[in-house]
Amino acid sequence: MDKSWIFKDRDTLDYEIGVEEFLIFAEENASDPKRIPCPWSASRSSVNRNAPTPASTPAPAPTSARAPIPSPGLASETVNICDAAYNSSEYNNESYQFRRFVADAEQPLYEGSECTKLESMLKLHNWKARFGISDSAFNDLLSTVGSLLPKDNTKFLMLTILVSGPHELGNDVDVYLQPLIDDLKKLWEEGEPNVYDVYTKSYFTLKAILLWTINDFPAYGNLSGCVNKGYMCCPVCADDTTAKYLSHSRKMCYQGHRRYLARNHPYRKQKAAFNGQQELGQARQPLSGEEVLLYKVVDVSKLDKLQSDVIVTLCELEKIFPASFFDIMIHLIVYLVRELRLCGPVFYIWMYAFERFNKVLKSYVRNRYYPEGCIAECYLEDESVEFCQEFVKQACTTAGLRKDEGKLSGPLSVVTMKSIKEKERDEAHLHVLLNNIEVHPYILMHKEYLEGIHQGKKKSVHWLLREHNRLFADWFLEKVSSEMEENPGGVSETIRWIAGKPSFSVLTYEAYLVDGVRYFTKERDSVRVIQNSGVSLVAKTVQGSSAKDLNPVESDLIFYGVILEIWDLDYHAFKAPLFLCNWEDNDKGIKVDDLGFTLVDLSRQGHKRDKYVSMDQVKQVYYIEDPMDAKWSVVLTSTT
Repeated sequence: MDKSWIFKDRDTLDYEIGVEEFLIFAEENASDPKRIPCPWSASRSSVNRNAPTPASTPAPAPTSARAPIPSPGLASETVNICDAAYNSSEYNNESYQFRRFVADAEQPLYEGSECTKLESMLKLHNWKARFGISDSAFNDLLSTVGSLLPKDNTKFLMLTILVSGPHELGNDVDVYLQPLIDDLKKLWEEGEPNVYDVYTKSYFTLKAILLWTINDFPAYGNLSGCVNKGYMCCPVCADDTTAKYLSHSRKMCYQGHRRYLARNHPYRKQKAAFNGQQELGQARQPLSGEEVLLYKVVDVSKLDKLQSDVIVTLCELEKIFPASFFDIMIHLIVYLVRELRLCGPVFYIWMYAFERFNKVLKSYVRNRYYPEGCIAECYLEDESVEFCQEFVKQACTTAGLRKDEGKLSGPLSVVTMKSIKEKERDEAHLHVLLNNIEVHPYILMHKEYLEGIHQGKKKSVHWLLREHNRLFADWFLEKVSSEMEENPGGVSETIRWIAGKPSFSVLTYEAYLVDGVRYFTKERDSVRVIQNSGVSLVAKTVQGSSAKDLNPVESDLIFYGVILEIWDLDYHAFKAPLFLCNWEDNDKGIKVDDLGFTLVDLSRQGHKRDKYVSMDQVKQVYYIEDPMDAKWSVVLTSTT
């Protein structure tokens, strides 16, 4: 089939003949010749075979007449026509787009949806044509609907039940758990059909089984029917529990932890330190079960030592604290290592995470008459804020920093506009130029240029470096301008914009996040308990024995300082975030003590011409005042 007619003027005879040939082809491959679905993705409507061709028909005005809604069979019929057109034609550049269009007709709109992507678009475009919706309004509608559809990364959700009343339910909690038990039985016996697997793109029947419950100890007896009070409240020791009733304090105490020690342990023979008797008994063996170990998480070789340490610690507590201290919760510590062997790390089976989250839910309650409504509204509010945060992470990134999908970079405080002087602007601009990889070839060219014009003159390396820093920015601007006149396409966008000096107005912040690490200014740190303004920098410097040394050596040197200001230089097309720092004097402001700690004197400032540094070049450090000499500070390196 010849498709060249598509790109011709609609008033020409070739276009009219091409449309007629296409309609004949569609009629031959359609199940209903009187109503042919159009396969073109921009249309998604039905074509009346008896109607005149588009070349002779004016565009109708939108009306309020009710248009028929495409049926599910319409989409499948469209796919059949598309497949036939594809198989009988030669597709080159457009074949991928065409096959992608056909594939959309077979994929669900989202997981579990009964409508395919093509069916959904057919219905939406039909609705748009029926009511005369503008393109801009229709695009806004699609954006809003897309944000409401379910996403792949579903957030963890914990469903809660609030039972009103002055007392706990006790064993009556089974009334509220009965619906859950019915659902669990159904999930195991029948399963949940039509669950969509996004990996295999197929549906399957989901089945689930309850392995264990996570609850606190008082609820242990309500859920399992086990005794959790009195003389036999330990679920492991059972009738072998060592318990004693304290009549004066009217409570039970649980001691006798020496029986868990080895037979030859010296604590077994001590009397005065414990209950006045030797311990000759042995602990009861717990009920056996299949042990499941998570070798990649738990160091199994240390479990025996851990169990021994726990028992010795409890025995030490028996020597110090009165009997009333040892309630059942203290006694259950003996079996923590056993639970670790059976169930893996404790955070899989303990209640702490749920209890913490319950505290968060309870804090949502403002009106005690309607606690459920308070929790629902506040939870929805948190979800909305979290959605906005995710949007900021994806859409509001800052140019000039390395892109790392796993970490976030951007400002953490309010922004302030500041006007800077020309000298400050030029110093910051020079730093950006000298630390941009695309500018590096121009740096080498300029150094060769300086060496050429001063050839034969006794100029030191330090002098040439100072001259290079003084003249490079203006030379670079002239060089790029001449290259753009000769070959405009040969200069990259970054070079074009960075050659022009930045604006005198800069954005300043008090806090900034760089690859997940928080950096604050010194002024903000002074009113906070934590410290986030210390930085270190490893840079190459030219070092010589004296100012007259004609053979200096280039080597790495560590600089320590604090952040005074945080800038965003505006290059119009992008921004370059920088730290303005106070650096210590490397000659007299740094030393290493006898223990190997690095100490700096931050009151001795140096390198005042190199105050600026790129955010991705520094590493965060902390300064702690030396207890021997308050003038010096000990440097601690961050682990991030």
